[in-house]
Amino acid sequence: MGLLWAGLMAGAAQAENVGQKLYDNTCAACHGAAAVGGFAPPLVNPEQWKAMGEKAPLYFAQVAAAGISGPLEVQGQSYRGLIMPPQSGIPAQDLSLIINYVLKDINGVDALSTTESVASALQAPMTHSAIREIRKGKSL
Repeated sequence: MGLLWAGLMAGAAQAENVGQKLYDNTCAACHGAAAVGGFAPPLVNPEQWKAMGEKAPLYFAQVAAAGISGPLEVQGQSYRGLIMPPQSGIPAQDLSLIINYVLKDINGVDALSTTESVASALQAPMTHSAIREIRKGKSL
């Protein structure tokens, strides 16, 4: 039983490590190491992610699928003129690992994405205005 538990825990730690590595290689150039921001807004924002509740993974997946543009305010700072392009070239499994790394490991959010939900977002991206409605906490 002890070996089984150790194996499960090692697998979970490996998945977290993979999500972090994928983030570092894909997102950190704009969103900063450990998601603290840089050229693009920080993704460290537990209050915002927790306020979105179960819709946080949907929002994140849709931003990855459709990109986002237009003014955005994060933690009192305005970001204008930035355009995040769609990340549709990244496999759904990798995007799901990145999303879960940012939401769970960095922000302490319990809602997690799945490869299937990210694949659905990639196949049917929402409009930017619909994505913004999720961010505002409005129902779809």
